[in-house]
Amino acid sequence: MPKQPISFDVEAFELVPAGDERVLVRVSGRWRGPARSLGDIALVLSAGGKRRRVRALPDPSAEDPTAGPDGVVWRGAFSLPLARVEGASFSLASEAGAVELPRPSRRPSPAPPKPDAGERRRDDEARRRAKREARETRGALEEERRRSAALEERIAAIEEKERNARSALAKSRDDLSEARALARRASDGESESVSAAQRARAEAEGQAEALRAGAKTEAEGRRQEADRLRKAINSAGAEHVEIKR
Repeated sequence: MPKQPISFDVEAFELVPAGDERVLVRVSGRWRGPARSLGDIALVLSAGGKRRRVRALPDPSAEDPTAGPDGVVWRGAFSLPLARVEGASFSLASEAGAVELPRPSRRPSPAPPKPDAGERRRDDEARRRAKREARETRGALEEERRRSAALEERIAAIEEKERNARSALAKSRDDLSEARALARRASDGESESVSAAQRARAEAEGQAEALRAGAKTEAEGRRQEADRLRKAINSAGAEHVEIKR
């Protein structure tokens, strides 16, 4: 005996906007046929010769899909990009086969609720508070910019002073090195002058000693000559006295 086919009685099939670029596909109805499990049910999209299978969004409260002679209620939801549903045909695929779906209905995007007077006041107060906080934030940022600029100027001045101090220190070191070199040269020149003076002094002392020795010798010779003269005079005087007698 051939197996009886499984059918699906569609109760609702609609597209619900879920943002600017996505859509929520909702399907509900009854699976009719011999009692059996249907496994996971997928939504199949056919467009431009291509078929896409989309798994249902998880529903922890739902039971496993089954079929029955009296029809078993089933609901499923699928999330899709809005561009994929344009011009596509739909079907449901299960372990029992596939069933075609009619064209879905489109639910218009819900209009945003109009705010009441109290809500408008709260919105106005929130906007004023936001503007006030924005002004305070801009003022704080401007003050921080001024402080940062002043700090950068101080840092630049300190760095300039540091560079000048380093230049002055380098010049002082150069001057000190030059002064030390001059001192060494002066010390060397002074040593040479002292040596020359010592040599001149030694020469002068030698000459003086020679002069003293010569003068002493000459004086000794003169004393000896004077002694001879005195002796000669004494002898001549004695002879003269003797002659007178």
